[in-house]
Amino acid sequence: MTGDEPTPVVGTTWAVGEVMALPAAQAVLAPLFTQMPISQDEEMQKMIEQMPLNRLSGLGGLGRAMIQQLVDQVNAAL
Repeated sequence: MTGDEPTPVVGTTWAVGEVMALPAAQAVLAPLFTQMPISQDEEMQKMIEQMPLNRLSGLGGLGRAMIQQLVDQVNAAL
């Protein structure tokens, strides 16, 4: 039935592109990604979309704790 779809639980192993496909995640993550210098490079964007969130640690000053915090914020917004 419509409306009975389970709410996904985003994890750190989800690819950036998968997460960004969720409207609630865009509101949380888009401001972060637009601040990164690599956001202006289309090829880098495509590469990052394929990366799991947990591989972003160290990229743009993101630590593992910050990535987990972002994932928690995305899940709270779903």
